[in-house]
Amino acid sequence: MSIQRADIKDIESILFVINKSNSEAYRGIIPSEHFKDPDLILEKLSKEFEYMIFYTYKLENKLVGVAVLRVESNEVGCVRWVQVLLNT
Repeated sequence: MSIQRADIKDIESILFVINKSNSEAYRGIIPSEHFKDPDLILEKLSKEFEYMIFYTYKLENKLVGVAVLRVESNEVGCVRWVQVLLNT
């Protein structure tokens, strides 16, 4: 297992983890008229990859977790996502 800063080559796996975990966590909780599946599209994630810091968690070389930090300034950041697939 390893946690490391994400590389752009991981973007499709990151997208999968974010969308799958959002779908499983919030389907049936968020009213259907407000629920989006998929929650995120590749174009938007690519744009966010330019100004956010992505970290990945790999288990047996499979990406199963994502943590994303949005940098607000030199001193402040905000956690954007922490998503983990439990059944891999």
